[in-house]
Amino acid sequence: MKGYNVFVIGATGLVGQTIIKVLEQRNFPVKNLFLYASEKSRDKEILFKGEKIKVIPVEETDFSKADFSLFATDNEVSKSYVPAAIKSGSYVIDNSSAYRQDKDVDIIISEINSHLIDRSKKLYANPNCSTAQLAVVLNPLHKKYKLKRVVVSTYQAVSGSGAKGIDQLEAERAGRQSAVSAYPHPINDNCLPHISGFDEFGNCEEENKIIFELKKILEINDLIVAATTVRVPVLNCHSESVLAEFENPVKAEDAREILSKSSGIIVQDEPEMNIYPLALNAKGKDAVYAGRIRNIPGWQNALQIWVVADNLRKGAALNVVQIAESIIAMKMN
Repeated sequence: MKGYNVFVIGATGLVGQTIIKVLEQRNFPVKNLFLYASEKSRDKEILFKGEKIKVIPVEETDFSKADFSLFATDNEVSKSYVPAAIKSGSYVIDNSSAYRQDKDVDIIISEINSHLIDRSKKLYANPNCSTAQLAVVLNPLHKKYKLKRVVVSTYQAVSGSGAKGIDQLEAERAGRQSAVSAYPHPINDNCLPHISGFDEFGNCEEENKIIFELKKILEINDLIVAATTVRVPVLNCHSESVLAEFENPVKAEDAREILSKSSGIIVQDEPEMNIYPLALNAKGKDAVYAGRIRNIPGWQNALQIWVVADNLRKGAALNVVQIAESIIAMKMN
C-alpha cells in the first residue's frame, strides 16, 4: 500500500494528539506526517513512530503537499483553512461542527454510512462525539425495527471541553483556582445541565447538534429527538441514557443479539452481576459499549439502553482515521 502525506491541524489539542496516537496504533499508511497548531506551539515536538516531529504554526500551512488534512480545530480555524485544503486537492476530514449542516457535506460514521464516500467529494464531516456513539448503537436497531423517536440524556466528560475542562476539574479537586474556567459553575461534585449556550427554544448547542446530526446520519428526516446534555465530573468517556421508540415491537433479548453482532459495539449486559458499561472501562478503547438493555412494561415498541464510549476516540479521533481509511479503500476499488 502506498504512503500518504497526512496533515493534522490542531495537533497539540486533546483530539489532535489522540489522532496521532490512532494513526500509529492502526498503522495508517503515513508517508510523511505534518503537524500544525497555533503560534504558541511552534517547534513543540510530538513523537510519532519513534520520530520527533516539530509543530508548525497553522498560518504557515502549505496544503499542496497534503493527501489527507485532518482538522481537530474549532469552527473558526476550520472555516479559515478547510477551503485552502480542498482547493489543493487534499481530502479533508473536519472534526468541528463548521460544515455538518451543509447539505453537500456528509457526516460519516464508518459503521453506518461509509458508502457515501465518493471520489469526487473532498470534504467529510466527523460527527459530534455524543452523536457518534448514539448513532452507532441505534443504527442496527433502526434497520430492523424502524426508529421513530429518541429521548437521550448524556453524561459528558470534561475532556469534551478540551484541556481547559480537565484543568478546571483537576484544579477544583486539588482545592486551587484553575487558570481558565471552562464552565460557568464549579464542575467538581456537580452536574451542569447544559453544554454551550441556549437557543430561543431552551435547547443548548450540544442538544441541537445531536438532534440535527442523528437525523442526517441515519437519514430519518421525521425522527423525533429530545436531548438533554449534561457535563459531569468525569475526566474521559461519555455516557448516555437512551430511550428509543420504534415502529415495530422489539424484545430486549433480540436487541442484545443484534447489537452483539454489530460492528464497533460490545454488549455488556449482566446487571445481576453488576456488569454494564462504565466510563472507567471504556477509556482508551475503540468500541461503543451498550448495556442495561430493557423493555418498558406496557410499551412493546420501546427500549431503554445505557451507552458508553471514549469521546476522544470513537467520538473524535478514531472516527476521523476510519473515514480516511474508507477513502483509501474507495480509491483502491
